Amino acid sequence: MKKAGCGLVLAGGARRLIADADTPADAKGAREVRAGATPAWLRGVPLNQWHAIPGTELSASTDLAAQISAGLTNAAFQNTGFGDPRRGIFDYSGGALKSDGSEMLAFGGGGAGAWAGNDVRGLRLESDKPAWRTIVNPAPASAVWKKSPDATTPYMKDGTPNARHSYTHQSFIDATNTFMSFRCLSVWPTDQGHFGTVDSAPFSAGAWNPQGTHPDVPENAGAVWANWVTKHPITEQVYVSSSQKIYSFDYATNSWHLFTTARATMNYGSVAVDPTRNIIFRIGARGGSLNNPGAIDLTNGIYTEAEFSGPHASAVLLAQYDAPGLVYDSGLDAFLYFQDDGYLYKITYLTASSYQVERLTLAGTPPAVLASGGHNGGHIGIYTRMQYVPRLRGVCIIQGHNRPAYFVRTG
Repeated sequence: MKKAGCGLVLAGGARRLIADADTPADAKGAREVRAGATPAWLRGVPLNQWHAIPGTELSASTDLAAQISAGLTNAAFQNTGFGDPRRGIFDYSGGALKSDGSEMLAFGGGGAGAWAGNDVRGLRLESDKPAWRTIVNPAPASAVWKKSPDATTPYMKDGTPNARHSYTHQSFIDATNTFMSFRCLSVWPTDQGHFGTVDSAPFSAGAWNPQGTHPDVPENAGAVWANWVTKHPITEQVYVSSSQKIYSFDYATNSWHLFTTARATMNYGSVAVDPTRNIIFRIGARGGSLNNPGAIDLTNGIYTEAEFSGPHASAVLLAQYDAPGLVYDSGLDAFLYFQDDGYLYKITYLTASSYQVERLTLAGTPPAVLASGGHNGGHIGIYTRMQYVPRLRGVCIIQGHNRPAYFVRTG
């Protein structure tokens, strides 16, 4: 099975993406990256240094022709009754990474007046001068539900997905060049709704697939905003939690499978996949006894409680910092954790039940503390707007619409 931009091979029984042909527009840049070249903004940037990528604030973006054409904003990019076209997409919302082009993706909004558009935007890090662009255009204003008396629904009037807080609920399937969103919560305009719908947008088409293309998430009850979603970087299996169970989604068969029944409150917390040890690493939810590390073995589904050690073990405080970023860095063979406190934490596997925590010693100016604010002020978290970027060998963090994308080269 192959697509333009990558191929899919089997290695040791696992699916693995390899570089292949690129789209004509990206072919030269992709060849340069494979040859060891770096984009202009990254040239000369040393290892272990905070680097704010120039011009990457979403508030500086002027490429909003699609949003203007849809009738959702005006030439001055103002809130015309459909939310803020630049700030609102990040409100309680995460992102994903498209490997081809090392593109950070954003989808979200919804909620209490954040953003009514269902567009998907991207920041291509392999460009010499990365700038936000619209990849999937928003539905027209005529399809948007009014604030009253319309009901809460996961779909717009034209059948495309409604705008929503996306939390950690999105993934990008490189094998099919498709953006996917799992579950639909806190929709426009009511800031309500808990739906188990699964939606997708093939980037080759630049539009959302029809409603019902994929089966719903099997369970959709409880504090579903906290039900995490994570993707295995090699097999591209997507794992989704309920309060006590973990389900897997297979894009090739378009089907769900019960992976394991692990333990209570398994849905809370931040997670990332370590493909080397084939585990889902999890840091429990904010507050109290749930603030614990642990791992789910993807071979047998067994959950192992763990402990933190090291000089900064006590600094991991989900009770204070909500929705932190967590990724696995294959170059460091460690997890990187960002809780918006101005530090980047390295969490290293010692044993199945023990992990060491240390702060990376980084040069440069770090992101401002707790700068991931929302439309109503206050800290709202990073969610999955932090991604490890394999082709650039580092981690990218996006705090908010008025902050640049930060990059740290780690290898």
